[in-house]
Amino acid sequence: MFYGDSLMSYGRALSCFKTAIDYAKKQSDSIRTARAFLNLGNNYFYEARLDDDLYCQLQAMSFLKISRGTDVLLNPSLEELVPIGNKELVQNLFNSRVELLLGLYKQRNDKRYLSACLKTALLTDSFMRVINEGNSGGAVRRRQSSPPPFIPEVSSIANLMKYRDFTTRAGTRELES
Repeated sequence: MFYGDSLMSYGRALSCFKTAIDYAKKQSDSIRTARAFLNLGNNYFYEARLDDDLYCQLQAMSFLKISRGTDVLLNPSLEELVPIGNKELVQNLFNSRVELLLGLYKQRNDKRYLSACLKTALLTDSFMRVINEGNSGGAVRRRQSSPPPFIPEVSSIANLMKYRDFTTRAGTRELES
């Protein structure tokens, strides 16, 4: 993360993430492997290599056993996400997934990506609601002060596209917080 986030040295970050994937696989650690793939994908996203990011997200989902094969447009169910022990990883994965799908929509102007983006944002919101309801200790909490950076843009697009369910659930919730 240091090379990519702080130094903007994506090449060095890429090498580190690939090494992390190799080590995690050798240890048969699916959580660490998924996290390393997610970090590698985020690195690709910042380099505007969306197809590579897509591959990494699918790999991360596969290691978490929530994959829908190679169809990026499909999400797992909420019931499949809730039992995963590392809630922060799931939240980060699906926040990244929303950003990627929005990026793919903008790049390719294909409404299937927008639809998948909105469905993923709703799933992420539902996941966090379930987690917050069962987590009075606050170990994983939605940041009450500000939504993830993509929510206002996704809400605006959803409103323009007449996706009322999204704008009602996500947009209003963020205003009420």
